[in-house]
Amino acid sequence: MRIRKRQKTVKEKLTARIAIFLLLTTALGVVLRLLLLGTGINIDDAITLYVARAENLPQLLERVVDREFGPPLYFIFMHFFLAIFGESTTALAAPSILFGSLVIPTTYFLAREISENDNWTAAAATYFAAISPLAIFYSHEARCYALLTLVTAITYYLILLLKRRNRLLLKIALFLCATALFYTHYLGILFFALLAAGYSIKEIICEEKLGSSLKPALLPIALSLAAFMPWLPSMITHLSHGTYWVDPTPLLDWPKVFFSNLAATLPLPWLQGLLLLPLFFLGLLITALIPSKRKSLRIFSSEAWQKNPHLIPVLFTLLTAVSILGYITPFILGYSRYMTPFALLTSVLCAITVASIKKRKIALPVVALILLFLGIDCTWHAADLGAGDINGLRQLAKDIKQGEYEKSAFLLTPDFDAYTFIYYLEKESSLPLPEAYFTYPRKQERTPSSHRGYAEEWQNEKRQDELLEELSKLDKDRYDNLIVIVGGDLLDSAKMPVSTRVEQLLSRLKQRYGEAAAAGEYKGRGRSFKMYRFKLSTGLPAL
Repeated sequence: MRIRKRQKTVKEKLTARIAIFLLLTTALGVVLRLLLLGTGINIDDAITLYVARAENLPQLLERVVDREFGPPLYFIFMHFFLAIFGESTTALAAPSILFGSLVIPTTYFLAREISENDNWTAAAATYFAAISPLAIFYSHEARCYALLTLVTAITYYLILLLKRRNRLLLKIALFLCATALFYTHYLGILFFALLAAGYSIKEIICEEKLGSSLKPALLPIALSLAAFMPWLPSMITHLSHGTYWVDPTPLLDWPKVFFSNLAATLPLPWLQGLLLLPLFFLGLLITALIPSKRKSLRIFSSEAWQKNPHLIPVLFTLLTAVSILGYITPFILGYSRYMTPFALLTSVLCAITVASIKKRKIALPVVALILLFLGIDCTWHAADLGAGDINGLRQLAKDIKQGEYEKSAFLLTPDFDAYTFIYYLEKESSLPLPEAYFTYPRKQERTPSSHRGYAEEWQNEKRQDELLEELSKLDKDRYDNLIVIVGGDLLDSAKMPVSTRVEQLLSRLKQRYGEAAAAGEYKGRGRSFKMYRFKLSTGLPAL
């Protein structure tokens, strides 16, 4: 009887400690995410706002198909959320902060299932999820990635839980969560397709019956895929557009794709992770080649593969994802949003490694110092991200309100920045759009671009002629200057030669109005803009 009481007391103490740990770790994660709250919105946030502003659900679904590359669940949620809480930058970011914060305690339960009830591993994975720079960044954007990560974690957790407790309620919960996941982002389908392949590989290696690892979850997942079928035509439409703003990634760039994607999932700032990963793999290779009586890290030992049935699927899913995302999705160095759900797996793998090292008492102080360093480093990184505006157009709108650009006409290019500019002018600065306002390549654009025909707009050389014709009609008595606002870091692709066309436009403006006076630069952490001031009084007469 006393033994049972002692066991119950120990279990209660452990439960209390876990609850306190989750509370503190989640609080840390929330604080890090709130550091970015005042930084404003960028292009993608503005597109989300446009879609969510739809008058009704049919119009919203039409906008998702026409202007997005994913399913509608997040946008439906934002439609109702913004209708209640308004359209401030705080309201736009709040859902992602909430979803991103909920990922932290969810990671604990997922990691505990993957590690076969190892509390140390679960605790370390939770800590990594809290401080992950990738998770922090996308817990601020008004995009679906924080929700995607949360629903991915819950779905995977339910699959593992069903293996131990084959109950109807869990199957219903899995069906609902998986359906929500597939309607949040197409990556949800990829994630679990890779995971299923990983478990199949494990079963072949371990000479198990195929499908035995996921058998209780097969029917709920199949029903979820069936529930997704009504959206399949829209998915095909999205895939047919392709990534027209960047060229396909060359196969020889695979090392860059692999290391960039994997670095993004680490609990480190991306650049630091990118620099450290080659050293890590080199050390791993040296360890494998040099004979030694000591065992390598438990996570890479044959003993680990036999003891933990989830390591092979987790590693297979992660390594395959970092190898192919950038080929089946756009790839720009540091463009790592698609790795958000896969960062869960990196957190778990890093946690298993830390837990194995921790078991050597002499290494415990070293592990503690490393974890402390990572926390400080990621905190500093988050504070740095939150120190300025994400988009330079925010400060420009403030300067326009203060009268800095009186008697000026405005030309904004590329025009996909137009909706962000309008938001900062109308919503934050309470200003109407300037009467003389132009965009290129679409003239006087007011909404985000549709995928249909947009790349062709950049290929159409007549668009510059039409724009210059409109500019020549400006009343020089009302407007002294033409302020040209040019987005930074412009790209060229075979289908969409943005940088080339913008340079051509600037060259033609110089021929017409002479050299532009320096008008400064508006810097943003996510997007900056160069300003050119042309004197309209020196322009050539209209033809």
